[in-house]
Amino acid sequence: SVDTTAKDDPDAPLPEDKITSNKILTVFYSSDMKRYFGILDRLRPESPIELMTDTKTTKYYYFNNVCVAVTKDGWRAIPYDSDEIKGYIWESAIINRDFDYSENTGDFEKFCINISRDTTAVQDKSRFYALQSILGYLTHDFYEMDLRAVFLTDVNKDQVGEAAGRTGKGLLGKACAQVLNRQKSDTKYVAIAGKGFDHNTGNGTCYSLADISTQLIHIEDIDVRHFSFEDLYNDITDGAKIRKNYDRYPIVKYVKFMLSTNQTVNISGSSSRGRVCMFELSNYYSDQHRPSDDFKKRFFESEWTASDWNEFYSFMIRCSVEYLKNGLQE
Repeated sequence: SVDTTAKDDPDAPLPEDKITSNKILTVFYSSDMKRYFGILDRLRPESPIELMTDTKTTKYYYFNNVCVAVTKDGWRAIPYDSDEIKGYIWESAIINRDFDYSENTGDFEKFCINISRDTTAVQDKSRFYALQSILGYLTHDFYEMDLRAVFLTDVNKDQVGEAAGRTGKGLLGKACAQVLNRQKSDTKYVAIAGKGFDHNTGNGTCYSLADISTQLIHIEDIDVRHFSFEDLYNDITDGAKIRKNYDRYPIVKYVKFMLSTNQTVNISGSSSRGRVCMFELSNYYSDQHRPSDDFKKRFFESEWTASDWNEFYSFMIRCSVEYLKNGLQE
């Protein structure tokens, strides 16, 4: 038990079973400090620990069997015992699958082609390439640039604030999660409910699902009638304040933002336009026609075979090539 009433008089006699914070400090200060901290000397490495990270020109994918380095010129496989591996790799960064590149057009790529069509259901290659660049940008762990939030909405002719939905925005977020999170409990990608989202809550606790490892925050299903994009300006460009409900102080770190809404949104003003990249999903999918109707299997779940996963990751690698080659495209 701790007797807090005696903290102002450390010399006052106390029963033997009573311990005060001052007693603990007295023992601590009067002892050999190495008795408590000597272990740190033994743990200190002879040279700094360097970690493999994405760079301005290179995105790395880590699989169980191989590392894949992606640049604007394409990709190449690097064995883990190669001298080209210059640093350590967090286990949580390794995608828990073996990889074998495939040129096939997999189900998820077909889905992306469909949601990139225009309102007449004609495939528009420029929109497909833009979507590829967006996926490449969101999964690239590099922040020394003019950062922008990706805003996903729907192609329709409704008034601002009216809802459409069921076009596939959530699947784009899940695709990013398959690249960033080794397992579902990881937090490099986090999804936060947009309904009721209040940026001014608790000095950063609006992002309480995120932590020091987070790279991408997805605010889902925003109600644009009660959402202020201006509140995110500093978070997008200067780093987000992230604080758990039980933490005393927030941490500030760079992350990328993905926002989605089922409503028509109007982004106006140069400050807003300079911080956002809009992508409108076509109305190819809806309540009446869902991706499972076309592909007969739910994306990223147990029905997917090794071939499905190879085709998916091969497509995401091509998305990274598109982004590194041509940048983030509107």
